[in-house]
Amino acid sequence: YLTRKEVPVRAKVDILSDIARDLSYVQPLKSAELSYRALQLSQQIHYVRGEAYSLRESASNLIIEDHYYLALKNINQARRLFESINDSTGIIDCYISLGHVYRRLKTREKEFYYNEIAYEYFRKHGPYERIGIALHNLGETHLYKGNLEKALDLAKKAIRLNDSLGKMSVLSSCYKTLANILLQKEQDEVAKTYFLKVVSISEQFGENSQKVAFTDALLNLARLAKKKKDYKEANQYLEQATTLIRAYNLFDFVTP
Repeated sequence: YLTRKEVPVRAKVDILSDIARDLSYVQPLKSAELSYRALQLSQQIHYVRGEAYSLRESASNLIIEDHYYLALKNINQARRLFESINDSTGIIDCYISLGHVYRRLKTREKEFYYNEIAYEYFRKHGPYERIGIALHNLGETHLYKGNLEKALDLAKKAIRLNDSLGKMSVLSSCYKTLANILLQKEQDEVAKTYFLKVVSISEQFGENSQKVAFTDALLNLARLAKKKKDYKEANQYLEQATTLIRAYNLFDFVTP
């Protein structure tokens, strides 16, 4: 489809950006390649919206690589472009990205600020896919701020919505968040069932799995096994996690 000459370049840019977004935490290198191609095409035809989304998607990959200054630069550039064409949804999508940056920087108040605005916007305007992501992000923020009951409520809502939409990559992240909440509430056995759900989804989708959620689940399952003195199982989970961490450069990304 993307190689067909009769397909408008704008349509190709939009498709490349959508795929890049979906692959950000699944196949980061492929996502970076696609967002760069989308950026080049956008600039060639002066497609402002396409350029803005390409910059935002490239920022997601920079976050994974821990290049926060460059990520913020791209996000703010994207936001200015969205503002120039009065694209409210694009601006709020940039807020989601800013929430991710400040989460990695452990600047919790800014993380909360951007994620709450994003959730309130998409709750009112949709689409459901973005509501599901915003719910998940805000729930995770409440977890990191220690608001366990609020985090639990949002996590369960995010799971129901993303499950109904069939968004398995996001769903695996939602299960990971719920499991971590349950760990905080000292409900280890229930937490383990949700970590195992993450593993099941990740193994089912293989290369297309959400790598951060998968790695987090494996590490926590290793800790739970070690707690029970099942060192053989703990080592098996650790070996799997180590393979993922090295393959996808997740050394600083697994634990916020």
